[in-house]
Amino acid sequence: MMESLTHAYLRLIDKLEVNDKVANSKAALLHQAQSRNIKPEEYMAQHREDIVKIYKQADLSVICDLMDIGYSWRDVMENYANNPMIINEYDDAALIKQYTDEVIELVNAERHKRSKTDFVEASDAFERIKKNLSKKYMDDDNSFSEYHDGEIVISMLVNEGYPEKTVADVLMKNTEHDEIYIKSLMEKCMVVKRAYSDIQAAPPLAKARNEFDVYRSLAKEHMAKLGIKTLSYSDDMAIFEQLKAIKLPDKFIRTAMLKASPVANEPGRKNEAYVEAVLSGDSNHSEFSDGLARQPVVDVEQEYKALIEIYNSKLKKKGITDGVKEGINRVYFDTLAVKELFNKHYSEADIVRVLKEFSPEDAARSFPGYTLWVMTKARKLIEKEEYILSKPPIILPEGSYSEVIAQGFAPKDIIISLLQKRLELNPSMRHVLHKNFVDKDLAESALSRYPDFDLDAMRGVFANFPRAIILSGSKMAEEKNYVENVVETAKKRIDKQKETNKESEQLKEAFRQKQDVLHQGVTGETASMKMPIYHVGRAALSMMQNNTDEMVLRKMIISNVDAPEDQMEAITNSIIKKNREVLNRMKIVEEHIPSGQDKSVSARIFYLNRLALQHELRKSINASMDPEIVKDMLAAKVYKKTEIKDVVQELSPIAAQPGRGSDYYMEYVYPTAVSLFRTEKEKLKTYHPSPRQQKEENADREYEYHKQQILEAIALPFETAMDVLIAETMLLQGYPEYEIAGALDECSPCRENQENYGLSVTKNAASKSIVEERETIVETTIENTYEDNSLVNSRVLSRNVTENIRSTVVEGGS
Repeated sequence: MMESLTHAYLRLIDKLEVNDKVANSKAALLHQAQSRNIKPEEYMAQHREDIVKIYKQADLSVICDLMDIGYSWRDVMENYANNPMIINEYDDAALIKQYTDEVIELVNAERHKRSKTDFVEASDAFERIKKNLSKKYMDDDNSFSEYHDGEIVISMLVNEGYPEKTVADVLMKNTEHDEIYIKSLMEKCMVVKRAYSDIQAAPPLAKARNEFDVYRSLAKEHMAKLGIKTLSYSDDMAIFEQLKAIKLPDKFIRTAMLKASPVANEPGRKNEAYVEAVLSGDSNHSEFSDGLARQPVVDVEQEYKALIEIYNSKLKKKGITDGVKEGINRVYFDTLAVKELFNKHYSEADIVRVLKEFSPEDAARSFPGYTLWVMTKARKLIEKEEYILSKPPIILPEGSYSEVIAQGFAPKDIIISLLQKRLELNPSMRHVLHKNFVDKDLAESALSRYPDFDLDAMRGVFANFPRAIILSGSKMAEEKNYVENVVETAKKRIDKQKETNKESEQLKEAFRQKQDVLHQGVTGETASMKMPIYHVGRAALSMMQNNTDEMVLRKMIISNVDAPEDQMEAITNSIIKKNREVLNRMKIVEEHIPSGQDKSVSARIFYLNRLALQHELRKSINASMDPEIVKDMLAAKVYKKTEIKDVVQELSPIAAQPGRGSDYYMEYVYPTAVSLFRTEKEKLKTYHPSPRQQKEENADREYEYHKQQILEAIALPFETAMDVLIAETMLLQGYPEYEIAGALDECSPCRENQENYGLSVTKNAASKSIVEERETIVETTIENTYEDNSLVNSRVLSRNVTENIRSTVVEGGS
């Protein structure tokens, strides 16, 4: 049973010492009034905003804290609307409404700001906690089951105090887990976090109303005594002894621990088995004493088959129709699967058995030791990755390869140092050290940094790296001459890059910039000004739009491009040709009449619709428009990436400009669009329309207000999820369901031709509210049940109270 919202709100406010701050501020204002000979009441009225600001900052902080703890947005908003701090100071109804709306308006921005601030620190905390647990279990760096993941998340939520959203974002970026797994894990861990919050909010033992309060009160005292933030099996054993000492029946102890013990509800645990272990009184219960559930949740056979199926599916998606196949790549994927099974704590005997029974490669091999050979390879792979990842930072001195080696560094130190720098930029790379791109990237980096790198020494390093280990004996085509191919590929890429750099330098020299900007309308008289081809192209475009004579135009181009004479004509012709294409595309945009609804039109029409609208609004076309439009096309989720790219390259006036390369889309538009898209999606995760008190009487107008607020806050096409958010808010504001449904049907851009759209969305929003209300009713009922049954003794429960609990508790309610 979570602490009531009102209690939690007041408890958090109390921690902020708001009343003391207000009193100090008033005293300071009173002193200022007296020193200036101004009537105190007049001076206080003039500086009312100083007092309001204190309350506003406190309310905003506590609202966000409550959401971080796990209280629902709806409950927090509803509670806050009835209990803003300012009502203790002023009785002006209009002021209170205005104040409340202002605070609520700030919540979205504050939660987004908190998330952004916490992320970098949380990422560091994640790696630190993960590393410590890896040492605790003598595991490979990335070998974490759901139980291990849960330990990390709980530590971040409870010990470190990071918000739920921030922790989820860190998991998404720094692990290979998918979104569904992370969402499920976070839900389980938030149950544990709420259990710890309930312990901290527990009343003294003398005022306990039920068995849950009894457990929480004793747990709170135990944690305070030891100075700990989280509990373990041994801690629950100690609390159990206290529960027995006060003669609470086993029936109630079992119920209390099942529902109220944070440890019993940790991800990866079977809570009933855990509680039985505690009740057995076995302090040496090995399965739980160190917190590690030794019996995997998933059977080893199922796990092995699932891994092979995952590998098989990934290969087929890449076009490798045979997938995982005996005699071709089965050895490779068997090794990878065994590595994962070791990491998940399956026994060697189980792994041997499952390989012998389910791997066709074992039967096909000519030697009987295939299974043990694969297991040895997997262990070697784990050890090598652990060795590489556990190395302290290697700081290399300046100088050539020979000079670095002369100072006592080995070739492998150089390669590992380069890898460490890669891992700083991309931490998730630690999970894929066995992939072939890792070695190729490192070899190329090494040869770029140290052209005199001893190639034989380099081959020796990569021969003992994860990729070579996993390929060894696999009989895959890549295994043959693998190390030699890595080095040769790196050499060829370096040589090719040198040629590209040489050409690039020649081009830069030919078209080096002599002036940053050439204003539109420049004439041939500016013969001394030499500029890049892009700026000359823009100037030429302006002149072409003004119907400048072609001879004058050519003179301007020639006089402003710094290039060899034998290239002048070709460059001039190219600029004019490309500008004609720009003008042609601009004409298409200007003449385009937007038609159709988003998602129902082709990619071509979608792009033209948006660009034509932007042109109409801004009377121009600039480079920032393409990423914005592509962001919306990605958000629509109906267009293929190649389709979007082709449309932009074909229709964008910017893409056709002189000086723009064929990489305009991939190097600028697409990455920028993806970044914009992700930023807006992050905002949407925490955004809620403000349930303002100064609302419209008409539901349609209130809906339009909220829709406009969302569109201003989130730069994405309007979607059904936004309608659900609006419906939730309007329910909270007190609008009847039928009015909200009508507003959605009448005003929502998402309705299109869907029947009962508004009703469906409103029911969706209302169903969330019903679940939350049901939980509140259960909590309130339990509180009321025990309102008159406080536990009067801080150490020993009286027989009467025990009997009362026995007769009134509904087992399992909390």
